[in-house]
Amino acid sequence: MQPDVIRGLASEPGFRGRGLLARFLFAMPSSLLGRRIINAPAVPGQIRAEYRAGVLALLNLPFDKDESGEACPHVLVPDPDALEALHEFETWIEPQLSEFGALGTMSDWGGKIVGAVARIAGLLHMAAMTGSVAPWQTPIARTTIERAIQIGKYLIPHARAAFAEMGADPVVENAKKILRWIEHTVVDSFTRRDAHQAMRATFRRTEDLDAPLAVLVDRRFIRHQPSHATSRGRPPGPAFDVNPRWDRQCKSARGVCQF
Repeated sequence: MQPDVIRGLASEPGFRGRGLLARFLFAMPSSLLGRRIINAPAVPGQIRAEYRAGVLALLNLPFDKDESGEACPHVLVPDPDALEALHEFETWIEPQLSEFGALGTMSDWGGKIVGAVARIAGLLHMAAMTGSVAPWQTPIARTTIERAIQIGKYLIPHARAAFAEMGADPVVENAKKILRWIEHTVVDSFTRRDAHQAMRATFRRTEDLDAPLAVLVDRRFIRHQPSHATSRGRPPGPAFDVNPRWDRQCKSARGVCQF
């Protein structure tokens, strides 16, 4: 989908609540306008013929039959090494789905990426075995799962960009509000309490700033100050330094900063 189509998708009634947006695999590549190859060569005839033959071979594969003779799908099974690779990917994904994890604000999408990778592996397996009359009899290899995982890891930042584009990531939107406050107040450092006092209309509790502040730390707009105990032995609230490089860019651009 084009960016103009993506924007506002989350505002459509039921789109996110019913899990529709979580089922898309997004790609948001940079535009090639201004850098395109003019009069690019056509796909070579041999490649076109091989692709056509491969697709037709897959379409002509017969369905399986159940005990009553009705058509049913064949089942693809990964070999033990492939299954281990998929479990390793799932173990890598799981902590990112926590509240402050990298996928915490889009856990509905992130919770489905392992299943999507498994299905992509099935497609890659079938595409690699177009010459076989029964590709389902050969287990999916680890190398095929690893290729699918590579595609899955490519899709993650693109999904983040898509959800941010459509305004479906409230944490990112709140992080942008904090950035605008930093620009407006021209501060070199601040505490969580400072930000909360200035933006009470947006953040009802100080804890509501934790997730968007974590986004800004992760993207290096700000960094945590070392914590020091107070005279009563209690650590003060979180404090942050503003990235001076970003601050200088803001000032030179007269307040026009990119998130």
